[in-house]
Amino acid sequence: FAVVPDKVTTIDASDFSDCSMLEAVVLGDAISSGGGALFSTCMNLRSVVLPDGLTQLPPQILYYCASLQKVTVGSKVTAISNTAFSACKVLKEIIFLATDPPVGASGMFGDIAAGFVIRVPKGSGEAYKAAEFWSDYADNIVEME
Repeated sequence: FAVVPDKVTTIDASDFSDCSMLEAVVLGDAISSGGGALFSTCMNLRSVVLPDGLTQLPPQILYYCASLQKVTVGSKVTAISNTAFSACKVLKEIIFLATDPPVGASGMFGDIAAGFVIRVPKGSGEAYKAAEFWSDYADNIVEME
């Protein structure tokens, strides 16, 4: 389990990519940028909390994390890149804390297990379901209680 403290503001792709020992990580809210493929191919990573300070999810930030089951995405994320969550074949739950749907991209949830759930804030479900690229996953979107 790794916790990146609030005093850290930037992390690079090389910081965690291919880290086979990492099972869970919580990034501090001061992080405002992270390199593409940040957690790419972290084969034992099971859960990630992405901070409020992170406003964009770069390409392949969680690409091919074979054990990833749960992701929480901070409330200030405004854009998700293509392949951000691709090939996370056992991903069961993604929690988005932003009330407005982030700008999506084609393939942002490519090759994820059928039946995964996208949880969004209460009252935001219809906005997410109607948004471009999100509408492809309307059946997966549920509002939090």
